Amino acid sequence: MACGIQALAQITEAVVEPNIALYELGSGCSHADAQEQLALFRRIDHTHPQHWADLAMGRTAGCANEQLAESQSQSIKESTYAKTLNRWRASYAACLKIAALELSAMGAEAKMIEFTRWMEEDLCFLVPGVILANRYLAPNANRNGLFKQLRSADRNKALQGVRNQAWDLTLIYAWMDDIRNIDATGRIDSAKVNSGPLSIRRWVGAGYCPRRSSRAAITSTALHLLATRMARQKRLYSSRIFRNFSLRPSID
Repeated sequence: MACGIQALAQITEAVVEPNIALYELGSGCSHADAQEQLALFRRIDHTHPQHWADLAMGRTAGCANEQLAESQSQSIKESTYAKTLNRWRASYAACLKIAALELSAMGAEAKMIEFTRWMEEDLCFLVPGVILANRYLAPNANRNGLFKQLRSADRNKALQGVRNQAWDLTLIYAWMDDIRNIDATGRIDSAKVNSGPLSIRRWVGAGYCPRRSSRAAITSTALHLLATRMARQKRLYSSRIFRNFSLRPSID
């Protein structure tokens, strides 16, 4: 299946962004391992798609190293793929809370209410985290593939499952950021083309100030929101948040 997807992506010129996977690999292994995998990924991406189509259709049994494209020169701006991403820290906190609630004796509705309260008072509102909690904590939910080995006797395996889930949320955040950037770029380009030199000012006014509030009021509101967000982020980065979780199954 992977070979078929690779062939289709190359033929249709679909772009694959490997960054989050590289950060996940770097966090569990090392920056050098992530660099090595990125170099291999570039070679695969520059190999003729016929090789991958033949593998997908069973026409060949494998792809020898000499059949891959030559190593591609690449400029890697990231100095360490082993660093912890801010998005991952937020996602990990949310996943720890969901896992702790699942192992508690609370009812499904009470778990979701508690998760919402916790996000509002102790963390910040994370859309992917809320969607995950709503699905995972719901009665009779389909939980296949979510929080693997959460009830394992080896609690390190349970924590590894939580970390893996946090990386899935981090990837969703990356998709959300990409969509926002594409949407914003499209609106900026449209404004440049359609309305002349003052178009950007009109675009900002129409896109972000629909009620034509005064500049002072807008600035005050923006500063207030920024201060609130920074305060919550400061609480998030405090290690005490991560000490409040218990992933021990409750005993009825």
